[in-house]
Amino acid sequence: MVDTFKSFLGFNTNILSTNHDTEPLLNVRQQQQQQQQSPSISFQTKFNHNHVSNESNVKQSPSPPSTLFTSSSSSINSTYGTGLNTIPSSSNQSSYDLIDPNGSGRNSSRQNNGDGRITWIMAAFLLINAALGAGLLNYPVAYDRLGGIVYATIIQLFAAILMMTTILILIYCAQINGEDSYHGVMRTMCGPRVMRISAASISITCFGICVTFVIIIGDQFDRIFATYIGREFCHYWWANRIFTMSITAIIVIWPMCYFRRLDFLRHINVLGVMASFYIIFLNVYSYYNHDPDPFHSYEIRTSPQSALEFIAALPVVFFAYQTHEIVIPVYDTMSEKNIQSFSKSILVSMAALLVLYCIAGSYGYLTFGSNVAPDIMLMYNAKDPIVFAGIVALIIKMITTYPPVVFCGRETIVRIILSRFYRQQNRSGYECLNDNDNGLNGQS
Repeated sequence: MVDTFKSFLGFNTNILSTNHDTEPLLNVRQQQQQQQQSPSISFQTKFNHNHVSNESNVKQSPSPPSTLFTSSSSSINSTYGTGLNTIPSSSNQSSYDLIDPNGSGRNSSRQNNGDGRITWIMAAFLLINAALGAGLLNYPVAYDRLGGIVYATIIQLFAAILMMTTILILIYCAQINGEDSYHGVMRTMCGPRVMRISAASISITCFGICVTFVIIIGDQFDRIFATYIGREFCHYWWANRIFTMSITAIIVIWPMCYFRRLDFLRHINVLGVMASFYIIFLNVYSYYNHDPDPFHSYEIRTSPQSALEFIAALPVVFFAYQTHEIVIPVYDTMSEKNIQSFSKSILVSMAALLVLYCIAGSYGYLTFGSNVAPDIMLMYNAKDPIVFAGIVALIIKMITTYPPVVFCGRETIVRIILSRFYRQQNRSGYECLNDNDNGLNGQS
């Protein structure tokens, strides 16, 4: 009867008879009787090669993948030691968390069930808001350096197609490997060394972008105070840029950075996109209401003036469409996690970005020509109420774009640090052993 009970539990009889006495079996039987109403849990055991060679009539199940499972109901696992891996059944899978010891951040239950809360159109808004940033301000001067509207439009079309292709490849790699981060895809596709390099690059990039956003916010407050108070505004402590940037970051931006998933920002990102629309509207409004300065003539270029200026302006265009750090976290929050659904998000976002950037760059460049400043907002009179509203909209845009960038940088840093902790914990034997561990080979 004991052998029948062992077979019912799915254990290897040689392992049980060699490594354990009958007392653990009684504990397992008592636990089975207490959980008669709950779904059953199947077990698969890693076998020592010496025991496997002695067993000829028992058909073995394939070894589980190299992963760590942690569960609130793993008391049986502690009874039989670390040589026992628990694989939850499909009915109980949602109660288990899958932790990757290499820091890729997989989550099998969320991956299979797709428990996100945003649709593909909201995902498109997240991508648009992440891409529309400081590029709106210096796009007109990029048009001038690229050689005019025709050359700039061709470069943008090439950039949009290139970004769509690479994003689809990235999402495909994330889907087949069950990853939910950019550096996780780098680990599974290119190895841990490339993962560390990409993670460091993402962290540095996100840090630089966040610093840029704070500086832009400070510049816009300076514009407002200089217009209505005068150039001596910096002598007032409450108008100093150090105070304005600090108070905005602490009171407004900081609380929005404490979130675990990007779907928390789905409504805030809509506000950011609307603010971007207003900035673009300001370029169009200034074109039709701008009085040309008779003392400062300008020209509209139709070809690049030098190869150096042309090459120097290319990063502005490509960076304006670049959202690779955030696409996988956005995809992970979708309710329909498949490439077909996310392809619509990518297509809509890139098409919208192409139209918006073309409008902002063309009208801004046609308004000021070769005299355009690197920051288009500096060309407008802040005393105009419409321009003042545009400055406020730009501040709102920088605030709403800041948290998603923080999310990407934070996840990269946290997972790199935690991955080392999980590997150390795995080697110490507190968690289930993976396929590469040799802890079972020393057992008799």
